[in-house]
Amino acid sequence: MSKRISAMICLLMLFLGSFSAQAQQNRRLTVQIQNGSILDCIKSIERQTDYSFLFSNSIGVDKKVTVNCVNQTLEQVLGTVFSGNGISYEIDGRQITLKRSSAQQPDGRRTVIGTIREMNGEPLTGVGVVIEGTTQGTITNPDGSYSINVPAGSVTLDITSMGYVSQKVRVNPHQGVLNITLAEEALSLNETVVVGYATQKKANLTGAVSTVNVSKEINGRTTNTISNLLAGAAPGLVATANNSSGSRPGANGASLKIRGTGTTNNSAPLVIVDGIVSSMDYVNPSDVENISILKDAASSAIYGSHAANGVILITTKKGHTGAPTVTYNGMYSLEQANLSSDYFNIESNYATYMEYLNDSRNNRGLTPYFSPERIAEWRSHENDTDPKSKLRWPNTDWTKV
Repeated sequence: MSKRISAMICLLMLFLGSFSAQAQQNRRLTVQIQNGSILDCIKSIERQTDYSFLFSNSIGVDKKVTVNCVNQTLEQVLGTVFSGNGISYEIDGRQITLKRSSAQQPDGRRTVIGTIREMNGEPLTGVGVVIEGTTQGTITNPDGSYSINVPAGSVTLDITSMGYVSQKVRVNPHQGVLNITLAEEALSLNETVVVGYATQKKANLTGAVSTVNVSKEINGRTTNTISNLLAGAAPGLVATANNSSGSRPGANGASLKIRGTGTTNNSAPLVIVDGIVSSMDYVNPSDVENISILKDAASSAIYGSHAANGVILITTKKGHTGAPTVTYNGMYSLEQANLSSDYFNIESNYATYMEYLNDSRNNRGLTPYFSPERIAEWRSHENDTDPKSKLRWPNTDWTKV
């Protein structure tokens, strides 16, 4: 029992120590030195925090500087004090170690070194360290250490490793040491969940994958079915217009095939909407956030034999934290018949209809269907206003219906 209590006390002390160190780094400082030395700035920081500095006088702490930092964090103050003075710093617990930035180069570039570890302190190997916005980068050694040459001024490093949460870390000017701790990505703890129905971002693990640019291919078109919108949106995806679906709204979608016909039976791809097998044409195109198309047979490893003809993964939009946003898409169209009323006169005037029908039968060598007397009878009553007469000899003006 005493061992358990001792262990709990140790863990509590470690937690409180870590919390206190983080609180000290987030604490706001005010350092205002007019034509003073770097040493004066160091003493001002020590008076306002629990940090102590370790350095040698040979690094040039007697150099004159002017600093005006008001209500800034420790990192901001340190960057201002040591910027352009050839001094780098490293924070370890409550101690800040200063040393001369010997890696400074004539063009202002410098070398940043450090170690990347897990939350439990174990070093991480193979972690990518890339300067943001460039292709320049490196990876960590088996002991978790890395070294990268960065340009002058402040830069941001992209830290990425499979199975861990990516980070963007800012490197202050003349900061030479940067140690980083990566946290495990929760979804990567169970790979079978990651690559299943719920998360399509891992879909590229199955092989050939295409991603549809929703903002360009979907939002820029006017049809109300996603299957029609996908025509020409991705290589290997063929959309064929379906004109035999009737007039039911949403039923005029296209027939989709991935890389041609894969079977003599149903060769349509499997459609997954938010992790559920469904029809894509039941989804409002404005609600679509992401579309991924799995083309090869490897997709069957995830979705089974139903995915033999490929898979189309659709993710709809979800709410996000932050300020509310409103998006409006509107369209209108004007249509006008380009045919004169004479075109409809065939159907709206029955006497004229009889004459045209007789002419068509004469052209085929057949006996006329209506006699001239019958046509004359209807023609004589076409302008009648008596209701009974209209019921006996009706004419309908379809252009006014």
